[in-house]
Amino acid sequence: MLLVIARKFNDIYYSMSIPEWMEETERHLFIISNGIPKESFPNQEAFDKVDYIRYEGESIKNILAILKKINSFNIPKADVVILSNPILVTNQYLIKKIKPSKLIFIEDGSMNYSSFVPSKSIAKKLLQLSLGINQAKIFNAINFTYLFYPEKSTFFFGKTKKLNLCKDIFPRKENDEVVNNKRILVGQPLYHGGFMSLERYNEIMNKAIAKFNIDFYIPHAFASDQERIQCPIINLAELNTTLEGLASNHTFHIFSLGSTVLYSCKTVNPKVKSSLLTVSDEGMRALDTSFVKSFCDEILKID
Repeated sequence: MLLVIARKFNDIYYSMSIPEWMEETERHLFIISNGIPKESFPNQEAFDKVDYIRYEGESIKNILAILKKINSFNIPKADVVILSNPILVTNQYLIKKIKPSKLIFIEDGSMNYSSFVPSKSIAKKLLQLSLGINQAKIFNAINFTYLFYPEKSTFFFGKTKKLNLCKDIFPRKENDEVVNNKRILVGQPLYHGGFMSLERYNEIMNKAIAKFNIDFYIPHAFASDQERIQCPIINLAELNTTLEGLASNHTFHIFSLGSTVLYSCKTVNPKVKSSLLTVSDEGMRALDTSFVKSFCDEILKID
C-alpha cells in the first residue's frame, strides 16, 4: 500500500505523477490541513481511503493536538510513504508510526533550492525526544527526492530524480477559463515571516495592482483575513486546484514578490509569463529569490 501525506494540493498532484504511484494498487491519503476544508482537496476519488485532520496554527499546543488525532486513526501498514516536508514533527511521527519500506520526498518549493536548514530549536528537539523521533534516521531513510530541477537542488535526501508532472491529473472546469490571458498577482504572507508588516504588504500589493494593470489577486493559503487587496480575487481552494493546475490548461501572466509559482507554472506550461516584483524595503533583503529569478521573464520595481 502507498500512503500520501498531504498538507497542500500539490502534494497530491506531485505524488500522482511519480512511477511509484502506478506501482501500488492500494492508496491511502492522509490530509493534515491548516484550515483548508477536506472537500477542497483534489482527486480524493483516486484513493481507496482518505483521512483528514484540520488544525489552526503551528504552536506546540496544536502540534500535540494533531498527534493525539493521529493516534485516534487506524492507520494500516504502508510499503511506500510520499510527502513534501520531512522536517515537520507531525510528519516525522507518522513515518515513525508506519515504518514504510520506501520513503519518498517530493518537491516542496523554494526549500529545495535555497540555503535551507531545518530548525534546531530546543522546543522541537525536546518534542522529538519525547516522541522517540530520530530526525537523522528519518532523513537517512529517504530513498528518493523527486524534483522539477534535481540538478539545481540544494535540499534533498537519497537519490534525486526528475519530477515529470502528469497534466492529465488536473481537473478542468468551465470557470477555469477566467484566467486565460489574464495578469495575476500571487500573494505571499510575508508579514508572517517578519519581512514586512501587514499594512505595508497591503500597500505594496495595491500599488502593484494599479501599476501593472492586474486582473486578479490570488491569496496564499495562509493569508491573513486582514489583507485588504483592492482587486478581484481567485480562491484556488474553491476551484479545487492549484496555479500549476490552471497552467496545465491555460496561459496567463504571473506577478509575485518571489512565490515559487514563478518557476513551477513555467515548468508546466512554458508559455506562462512570469514577472518578479521588487521593493526597496529593508526586511525584504533577507528573502532569497535567486532561484525563481532565473526563470522570470522580467524583474519589475513596484516603488
